[in-house]
Amino acid sequence: MMRYFDLLIEVTNASQDIFEAYKSKGLMDLLVQTYQTNDILVKLTVVEAIPKMGDSTWNAKFINEALVQKSMLEECFVKIFFPIVLANFYT
Repeated sequence: MMRYFDLLIEVTNASQDIFEAYKSKGLMDLLVQTYQTNDILVKLTVVEAIPKMGDSTWNAKFINEALVQKSMLEECFVKIFFPIVLANFYT
């Protein structure tokens, strides 16, 4: 799955036209939808891929809007990573 996301992001970073074509086919939304699972490893795979989207303005804008709309930021940092940091801090 990670290789698929890496390839998708790499190709869409190269050209805004390709990004728009993939977005219209729903491929970009697949990245966001994949995050909507209870499987923490799948979520982490998506989170690992997100920074690579910042290499192009169109991908960065898309993921920023998707993150805000889907509340991924809150879930990622408040519900997942913050408890891990606290647990490690107190052990």
